[in-house]
Amino acid sequence: VAFYLGWHRNNAAAERARANALQKALDQATIADRVKTVFIQNMRHEIRTPLNAIMGFAQLMSNDLSDEERSLYNGYIQESNNQLLSNIDDIIDVSNMEVGTFNFHFGEIDIDTLCTEKMEETRELLSPGVEFIYQPLPKGLKLQSDYRRIGQVLHNLLSNA
Repeated sequence: VAFYLGWHRNNAAAERARANALQKALDQATIADRVKTVFIQNMRHEIRTPLNAIMGFAQLMSNDLSDEERSLYNGYIQESNNQLLSNIDDIIDVSNMEVGTFNFHFGEIDIDTLCTEKMEETRELLSPGVEFIYQPLPKGLKLQSDYRRIGQVLHNLLSNA
């Protein structure tokens, strides 16, 4: 009887440990599912915005336009196309992170050049009365990192600001 009670007590403890582990895994899966849902909702918006701009300006280009207007609209289409491609790249990056195939490509980055490029890329997003103020960094300041990833961070900071 004592042997049975000891076995039963150990068995119950093991069952509780398994139940706790299963609950923890379920909680983590639920959180991951919520994060994915929010990500998909955000991406839906981020994809639709440039796509709507592309479609709208393409439709306007079918009208009788001056060369200046046509060039301006074509520029807007190109910018929206680039944003759309960037958003799709972000989605692919998230997918690659999930399956463990996300890679960084390290190299030397000139910080001043990168900051200047990202400011120029996002300048058209500035609201009236808002301006970028940038103090150039000392010449030759370099960073060993992934150019594309650091560029994404700067672009997101500037475009969300």
